[in-house]
Amino acid sequence: MQIESALAFMSEGPSEWRTDTTQQMTTAAADRDYEHAARLKAKLDAASAADAPQTELVRSVDEFRFVSLQAGDRKGRTRIYLISPSAIEYAGQIDKTNRDELLPEIAARIQSLRDAPIVAPDESGTQRIGLVAWHLLSGNRERGVFTRAKYLPDADALARALDAFDATQTQRPARPDVDDVSSETEATPTG
Repeated sequence: MQIESALAFMSEGPSEWRTDTTQQMTTAAADRDYEHAARLKAKLDAASAADAPQTELVRSVDEFRFVSLQAGDRKGRTRIYLISPSAIEYAGQIDKTNRDELLPEIAARIQSLRDAPIVAPDESGTQRIGLVAWHLLSGNRERGVFTRAKYLPDADALARALDAFDATQTQRPARPDVDDVSSETEATPTG
């Protein structure tokens, strides 16, 4: 029961809980129930850990939909992956020569990712969730960018994300060519 309560608290956000608990504490103090007010104050103090940036990552599996931008095989190219518990799907590689053509198509695929129902993750889905969590928490920005699909509602938002990613890539030395993993990721079932 405590685990479910903690997950609900983290996924819904602490603001409503904090408001209710503060009101209860104020009422307890007004009723001169200082011990109860002190326990509530201690809970509020402990809950301040929920303000840490990492807590933004704690969400229901229903919200596990990410877009990953990774350095491409040459400077100026960006690989885009769509990630859900069901699949890690290679969406394509964008550069200045194909950007106008691919942006609307990839934005539509991101929309489909956002709208698709999430099925309960199987063992592979759990591993995908773990992989993304590792990337999100590792702090090593050379591994690319992961953003929630809901933050890229259209082609313009995707273009801004690509511009920001490209700006970070120009500050790094060129990467050697990397193996194309699109054949592995395209074969991943999306069901």
